[in-house]
This record gives sequence, C-alpha cells and structure tokens, in this order.
Amino acid sequence: MDITNIVVHEIIKDEDGRVADVRIRSEENEINDHAIKLVEQLNKLFSKGRRSFGKFSELSEGQVPPLFVSSLSDAYQNSIDPENFYKLSIGLTHGLKEAMTAAATSRGGYVMFIAYKVNNQHFFNTVLLRKKQGMQLDDDLSIQEIEELDLDKLHMAARINITRWQSGEDFRYICFQVGTSADDVTNYFLSFVGCEDHRLGLEDTKNLVHVTRRYCELEGFSAEVKADVKKEVLQFCTNAINEGLDLDLERLSKVLDASFCKTENANFLKIAQADEYGYNLNGKLQLIKKGLKGLKQYYGTGKGVHITFTNQAYKDGLVAYNQKSQTLVIKELPPALLRQLEDEKGTRD
Repeated sequence: MDITNIVVHEIIKDEDGRVADVRIRSEENEINDHAIKLVEQLNKLFSKGRRSFGKFSELSEGQVPPLFVSSLSDAYQNSIDPENFYKLSIGLTHGLKEAMTAAATSRGGYVMFIAYKVNNQHFFNTVLLRKKQGMQLDDDLSIQEIEELDLDKLHMAARINITRWQSGEDFRYICFQVGTSADDVTNYFLSFVGCEDHRLGLEDTKNLVHVTRRYCELEGFSAEVKADVKKEVLQFCTNAINEGLDLDLERLSKVLDASFCKTENANFLKIAQADEYGYNLNGKLQLIKKGLKGLKQYYGTGKGVHITFTNQAYKDGLVAYNQKSQTLVIKELPPALLRQLEDEKGTRD
C-alpha cells in the first residue's frame, strides 16, 4: 500500500446532540510509521465488517450533484491530483457536519480522509472514528483512565475506487462500512456520499451460492458432480477473497461449463444474470467469506451407502451426528426416497 495523503479533522456535537463546531487541522498529517500502522489496521477492520457496495447516483438533466461527488470531481478531475487533497478534506468535513445536523441520532467524532494506491488502483477513504475510555499505568505504576481512539470497530467508512470511477465502467466502485447504527444514521451517511444501489456483499455472495445450486439442478448433475461443482466454486471464491480481488463471474462460468458441461454456452453466467431467475449478479463481485458456507458439503461412500448433505442442512438440524455412537439421524427424508422405502416394505410384506 502506497499512502499519498492523510488528514484528520474533528466534528464536535454538544450535549444536546447538536453539531457545535468543526476543528480543522492546519495541515495534512505526516505519513509516518504510526499513520501507516493506523491505516493498515483500519483496512483490516474494513474488510472484516458488514459491507455494502454501490456507485454514485445518476443525475437527471439540470440536477445538482451532491457535495461529496462534486468536490471529488473538482479535486481529481481527469487525473489523480494529491495536491487538491487537503482542500477537498476541509470542504467534505463541513459537508458532513451539515449532514450530521440533519440526523438527530448522529454523533460527532474524528473524520479521517486517506488517499492511497494498491495494485495500480487509486482509492479515497472517508472514515469516522470515535474515542473510548481506556486504561494505562503512569510512571509510579498507578492506574489512570485515558481517552483513546476506538479501533475495535469502524463506526462508518466509505472507500471510493477512484480508478474504477474515472474509467466509466458500470460496476460498483463504492464500498461502505456502516456498522450497526440506526437507520437514520446509516442513511445520512450514504446520502452524504451520494450513493445509489448499495447492496450487501453478503447478499451477492449468498445469491452466488443459490446460482450454483440452480446450475446443478438445471444441468441434471449427479450427487457426485454436484459436490465437485460446489467444491470448485468454493475454491474459486476463496482464492479471490484471500487475494483481495473481485470475483470474475464470466471467468468462473467458463471454467465450470468447460469442466462439467463440456460446452461454451456460458450456462452458469446466464443463470446468474437472466431476469427470469432474479439473481441479477454483476460481472464483478465483492464477496463476503461467511456467505460461502452454503457451498460446504459433507459426503462419503462405503458399503453400498452414499451420503451427501450440505452445511446448511447440518446447521438447521436436518442431519444430526452422534459422536459417541458415530451415527447420523436424518430428519424430513425426501419424498422420493420415502416412496421407494415404502414400496420396498410393501413388497417384503
């Protein structure tokens, strides 16, 4: 990570919840070891939290863009210009103050603006930090209460991929972290940034799992092949997450179709994007790891028995495992299996 600019200002609210003032730093913060460590820690929190994605709202003719969008456009224009960063941060701090004033339950805090570069892509982050009470030992080992930055969680943050935004490509280049704040707090922050179509990355991830299941059903795969497909998708997604990359849906589709369908009809992609199925997945997906649990399967074959069930079925209690006796209890048997068993019992009787 190459940090080019960083600055912190403060928005102060009084005891009645009204925005009282802003405290503007006189110049940008120095990019030293402390700043680098802080930004790295914030990025880790950003990747772990509850995220949503979107892009700037499309404006109708004559409509004035939100302050955040217009300020960012003026600062960066058609190139990455770090010289405009400090002026941009001041204007956005005052704009955020006005947005907070309109949201009764919002709180003040430190607003940090960060510009950095990763993998030849430029980013602009807006992060809202707050203080918490902590403890320290002074010189004579007495315990003292202190105030420190709350770095256990992100209260609010927005990350703009400047490179994607300026490229004009039609996919989501804004990533949010909005914590568990009240709806009006979340909405004021999203409105301040000027975002539309924000959706949870977790929702996209779960939809990808649904697409995988539908793909297996429509292709009529056997239980063994279904397990292999889900294993392939899980590995593909895990690699993308671990490398910090978006999942390329078209590439995944080509790999699956070539491996399991022996075709180039992009069947997986059609299911993911066709209106009739309603998944509406974009070509580039930003995934959340915990949403992939639905792809995990348990399966085994031996002595004429083949068993396959999903992690979700195990989690829902449809399959129970007794470790002591090493037995499985399966509830709500499939109707087709029940009919076969009943027919067999009738034949024996």
